[in-house]
Amino acid sequence: MEDENREKPKPRKRGKRKKEDKGAFFPVGDLKSNLKNMEFPKIEIPHEMFERVRVVLVEVKYPGNIGQVARVLRNFGYGKLALVKPRCMIDAESEKMAVGAESLLDAIRIYDTIEEAVKGARIVIGSTRRRGVERKNILDPRLSAELIEPVLAVGEAALLFGPEDRGLTNEDLAQCHWIASIPSGSDRPSFNLSHAVAMFLYEITYKLLLPLPRNYALHEKYEGMFNHLEKFLDDIGFLHENDPARMMLVIRQMLYRARFSEREVRIIRGIVNQAYWRIANPDKDVKKDTGDEAGGPAEE
Repeated sequence: MEDENREKPKPRKRGKRKKEDKGAFFPVGDLKSNLKNMEFPKIEIPHEMFERVRVVLVEVKYPGNIGQVARVLRNFGYGKLALVKPRCMIDAESEKMAVGAESLLDAIRIYDTIEEAVKGARIVIGSTRRRGVERKNILDPRLSAELIEPVLAVGEAALLFGPEDRGLTNEDLAQCHWIASIPSGSDRPSFNLSHAVAMFLYEITYKLLLPLPRNYALHEKYEGMFNHLEKFLDDIGFLHENDPARMMLVIRQMLYRARFSEREVRIIRGIVNQAYWRIANPDKDVKKDTGDEAGGPAEE
């Protein structure tokens, strides 16, 4: 029998364990200080363009989903939500799930047909998870946003989402200009309704708020850069002698996507000039130039 007077071991005091930043490229503390001192660009939100996006729920089945979708719209700054032949009522469950977007529930418009719900829209995109043989040229949310963004400068866009249990029918999709699907690596690619709406609205919002150069290069500036670049690539033997236009077309498309400002065009031409100078003067010391157009002024 053990001695009852034997001293019991005292519980060990646990000190605070220092957090180790395993695998980080730099200490967490440095990251926080860098973020604190970082200056983010101020972006003016184009509210009128947000008001031109219309989300349409076709034959929605659950009241809670109406509230969740309303909350998503409110989170991203949109305010137009429409229902086509809903199979449920807007009730207490809808209000519970809306969380701060109750005013959107009050402003919901209900229609009997898709045609009425999308009337006045300049582009209509329907969301589907099924990729049948007849459903070709299907967009994803990002490509959908790229199509919608320029439309919002002049008119409205409508996004259609089908009922939770079966999605949009072929007849529904026939009234859409484009069909879109959310990419997934799962064998169950059917997303929650509000999640699907959120992914599309995120991409549209990103496009609308993306800070881009204000002074896009004029067409004639681009052409001057392309002519300059084509001459250089031809001189160094880069372009195929039998079909140089084909490669230049690829280069044009590639550089057009960059949306250069006029300063960036000058930099490209400055690089070409500097390359010409170096080829003509291989033995001379490189002249350091901190300007945009190292090597001299670009040719027009």
